[in-house]
Amino acid sequence: MAVKSPCIKVCQMDPQHGLCLGCRRTLDEIARWASFTHQ
Repeated sequence: MAVKSPCIKVCQMDPQHGLCLGCRRTLDEIARWASFTHQ
């Protein structure tokens, strides 16, 4: 079962930290999110 996305539709990357300002995920985490599980 996939983990629910923390996306709040505020998609803007912070270039200094490499994190989305809305959900605080990296681009890699965003791209692979659908394959994550609760484990």
